[in-house]
Amino acid sequence: MVVTTHYTGKRDKRDVTGAAVTFAFTNFTENVTINCNSASNDQLADALATLVGQLMEAGVIKGTVTSGSP
Repeated sequence: MVVTTHYTGKRDKRDVTGAAVTFAFTNFTENVTINCNSASNDQLADALATLVGQLMEAGVIKGTVTSGSP
């Protein structure tokens, strides 16, 4: 399977205090909407990965979000 990186982050926009955790999300599908009455675990996970990816792009946290499994 081909792995495509959608977001990466270095946490370079904030003061670094100690060792920062690196987040890694795989099998990503962008999702920016959640139906709070009927969302599946897959939908919630994709929405969380989308949010984390945006934080990575802003340099707030570090990690990667990819589609496909490594």
